[in-house]
Amino acid sequence: MTLSSFALIGPPSLREEALRRLRPKPRYQGELPPSDLDRFDLIIDLELDLHPERMARYAQHPSLLLLGCSVRRSLADLCAPVRGKGCDVLGLNALPGFLDRGVWECTYIGETEKNLTAALSDWLGVGMEPLPDQVGMLAPRVLFLIINEAFLLMQEGTASAEDIDTAMKLGTNYPEGPIAWARKIGLKEVVNLLDLLFEDTGEARFKPVPALRRAAATA
Repeated sequence: MTLSSFALIGPPSLREEALRRLRPKPRYQGELPPSDLDRFDLIIDLELDLHPERMARYAQHPSLLLLGCSVRRSLADLCAPVRGKGCDVLGLNALPGFLDRGVWECTYIGETEKNLTAALSDWLGVGMEPLPDQVGMLAPRVLFLIINEAFLLMQEGTASAEDIDTAMKLGTNYPEGPIAWARKIGLKEVVNLLDLLFEDTGEARFKPVPALRRAAATA
């Protein structure tokens, strides 16, 4: 795999977070994909799972490598309309707070895509941890469970948001406490993702607690 140029697609806040970790600088960056995709070897789309219709356009360029956010949808679901044709695709955990880490989570469907991660990691200058494809990936699933439990503690009056955030930062070395992180991601987004995980797994632990739903409704 030979890479020489890439485009970084997403809102300014996510692009800024990603750029703090990436060694090469993008030839293009913006909120929408560039008009001429043939100029790029790699597209990093930080909101691909919010705009799955983009897959049809990306698939028209078989020489591309696409690294796109696939937390809200599985990679298999995103690729289903164009599977078997077009570019190689890897999933990425591009939720706020995760791109600023030294290792990025990525998902794959086939071994061909999985084998691309080492070379991609070397070129981008950021560690990449390949994971089997699933809604919510791995770290977000853990974080959302903690967020849900944190809101349950507040609902029961056991602890305040400040106490929970301080305890988690000191006890687990999290960059932010679960309440602050949830607000950074967006409470409505957290509820939506928990609902998707509950739908995907059927596990009651992913069902948002009432306090979290109330907070999201007024956010």
